[in-house]
Amino acid sequence: MNWGSKILEHKLWRSGDPLDYFETMPRSEGSPLEQIYKQMQKHDEGVCGRWRDEIQQLLIFAGLFSATVTAFIIDSYKRLQPDDTKMSAQLLSQISLQLNAIANNATPVSASTILDEAFVPTPRNVRVTIFWFSSLVLCLSTVIFGILCLQWIREFTRDISLYAADCITIRQMRYEGLLRWKVPAIVHSLPIILQTSVLLFFAGVLDFLWSVNETVAATIMAIIGLVTVGIVFTTAAPVVQTIIHFRHLMDVGNDPQAYVAPCPYRSPLSWFFLRIIVMILDPVPFKQRFPRSSWAEFDIFSYKKSMRPSCGKKAYNAKGLARTLKWIMAKLLPELNQDITRDVFHLLHDVIDRSTTGAVLLNWAELTGEARKLEFTLKDLRGSGMYQALYDLLMERLLRKASPVQENRKVLLELQVRCLNTLGDRKMADVAVGETFSEAARNCYYYLIENEDASCLDEDGLLFQSLMTIMKFYNRFYNHQRMPGVADCVGSVIAAVIRRTQIKGHNASFCYQVLNQFKPMLEGVYQRVGDFSSQNPNANLRSTVQLLHRLDLRAIKKWEMDIQHITGNRVPLVDGMISFMEKLDPGHEAEVAEVKGQLDAFYKGRPWRYECAF
Repeated sequence: MNWGSKILEHKLWRSGDPLDYFETMPRSEGSPLEQIYKQMQKHDEGVCGRWRDEIQQLLIFAGLFSATVTAFIIDSYKRLQPDDTKMSAQLLSQISLQLNAIANNATPVSASTILDEAFVPTPRNVRVTIFWFSSLVLCLSTVIFGILCLQWIREFTRDISLYAADCITIRQMRYEGLLRWKVPAIVHSLPIILQTSVLLFFAGVLDFLWSVNETVAATIMAIIGLVTVGIVFTTAAPVVQTIIHFRHLMDVGNDPQAYVAPCPYRSPLSWFFLRIIVMILDPVPFKQRFPRSSWAEFDIFSYKKSMRPSCGKKAYNAKGLARTLKWIMAKLLPELNQDITRDVFHLLHDVIDRSTTGAVLLNWAELTGEARKLEFTLKDLRGSGMYQALYDLLMERLLRKASPVQENRKVLLELQVRCLNTLGDRKMADVAVGETFSEAARNCYYYLIENEDASCLDEDGLLFQSLMTIMKFYNRFYNHQRMPGVADCVGSVIAAVIRRTQIKGHNASFCYQVLNQFKPMLEGVYQRVGDFSSQNPNANLRSTVQLLHRLDLRAIKKWEMDIQHITGNRVPLVDGMISFMEKLDPGHEAEVAEVKGQLDAFYKGRPWRYECAF
């Protein structure tokens, strides 16, 4: 069949076209939101469980240790005061001396010598008293803060009876509050405080003596005062923050920007004081507008007030979800747990509405620094109203961060193709889009390694679209310094496709488009190499040779002839390639010898198959 000059041209994918390969991303059982929330709960239970175990062990030790210190104090405090027994013995001795003097008509002993001078504790007694009382106070302080930490942890892990998306965001708000208010640091400081208490006790044992006086009292009062300040602050901090935040929400109503990480120093005592202060400040209105019975209910109230407005759809907190996304990528290791990657993708693509997903991805990009890398491109897309392209670009960056594997490579490669075809010709396309090109070339190479049967051009599928796109933008974005190995990947893919595809009527149009796109790509490559007459040819020579030395000239020639026979259109490639290869000087690069081997195989009618991974 001869088609003459009429060739069906297949359109390359762009942003806004239906996503063909999103179904290739396997789904977990159940809702992606529920699966993500379960993973987050599993993480939290692991962390909080370790904290509980550590605190409970510290409490047991602190109880035993405080009893030990108390026993020493009870036995030793008598030395801090004059010894009554010793004083009685001195008095009796003095009376005896006086009676003896009277009996002998001697001068009586002066009364001033009857009693010893006022009792003054030794400096050693003072030091030991400071050491031992400080040890006891610090030990008991560990118990107090340990109990408070258990209460805070209980509030953090308290279940919320809401939709999974709401639970995820509220949990993230609580988690960030936990970090911002230094709860992990406080938990980790408890063993240090207890160890300090033990060290002080040992210091007192070494000094051995006790002493009770004003200096001791002042020192102990200072330590107790600091502990008291800590208790008052941790009790008052959530109360003050809650009142300020509540007043703000009552004044402005719903505020999507009001993402507040709540203070995690929450305890029954702080809630009790909150209710009292609320009643004192504004008894009637606050009682009507503040019908919250626990910290968890206030979290739900605050979360709902910070939702993005949504017309008839489920509302989400975009900023909270973005922070959750950042935490997931950092803590749950999606490169090792691909269930996380799948659940995140289906959450953003299938569950959440597209406008909210765009807001989530933008917030995520700002939090992770991706927005700075894509600054000019994002500004151009937002200014042009190309929100679908913005979504594709940010989703591609997100999936790439998750270390692509076979299960999600197809979706990632399709997004990269769409991004390149949409953004590649725009003036504002920057280095970041060039990075997308580099990753697309590598992903296409690994896609063929993972899918050996996919190297034939029999349909308008992922291989055709990605290969056409990579060749189209090769000369614009390829940089041999920033993209090592890319030329080798592209040459391997082209060689595999040409070698394995047998041109017939049903795929002749695909093969013609590939060859027709390959021609201007090669012409651009030749121009980049420069003048061969120079003793130091262009630095692109090495990458050009890496691109060419995998190609079989005989297979390309056969493609030319088959396409011309079926379609009536000729795309001359081999003649230009031979002309270029014959100009190469074997002294320039080691790979040039391999290119000469290609020419020799072509002239002698032998196939050329350079060793590759597929």
